[in-house]
Amino acid sequence: MTPIVVPEGLWEDGEDAVLSSWLYGEGDAVAEGSVVAEVMVGKTSYEMTAPAAGSLRIAVSEEAEVAGGTVIGHIA
Repeated sequence: MTPIVVPEGLWEDGEDAVLSSWLYGEGDAVAEGSVVAEVMVGKTSYEMTAPAAGSLRIAVSEEAEVAGGTVIGHIA
């Protein structure tokens, strides 16, 4: 399985980041490079892309706080 990881250094330390939405559901097929989730920091949205093609496995639910380096899901 290939992890989907929130990149580090996207925002300043101390800012709260929230996984605002998944654009695909559990088990959905995704293509490499597809936007699969959005992370919000303040009023800025960051797109998380699939690092590989395959089936999405969600590890972190919507509205959960996340930090840089957090694995939010996997591609199987």
